[in-house]
Amino acid sequence: MNKAKDHIKNYLLGLANKFSTAGFLYEYEPHAKLHIIEVMPEHIFSSAEFRNDLSGFSIDFDRLFFPESVLFVSESSLNHVEHPEFSIEGPLFNVDFLSRENVQGDFKFSKDVENHYEYVCFAMAA
Repeated sequence: MNKAKDHIKNYLLGLANKFSTAGFLYEYEPHAKLHIIEVMPEHIFSSAEFRNDLSGFSIDFDRLFFPESVLFVSESSLNHVEHPEFSIEGPLFNVDFLSRENVQGDFKFSKDVENHYEYVCFAMAA
């Protein structure tokens, strides 16, 4: 895994601990060099505390990994994660990522450190 993705994953694990009812889907768009993170549920994404946390992370990410960028979106955003590489959820998150119609791929469920749960997508290239 590359350093930018590792940095994001560690950050999301911390967010899942801080916002225990949150879930995150991750996808990387290589042509745009864009890391997309979809945040569920909407009320967490919209909260001032969450937004303040994201602003500091985004500034640090840009400084560390330019020209790569990171974009956080909500479940009501026009942009969505369609082919997640992984997802992380807090211990109290109760929405099933796999029920989303636009999420594609085969998932393996595994328990991650600190009681966080992670779905890892295994994709095959043609």
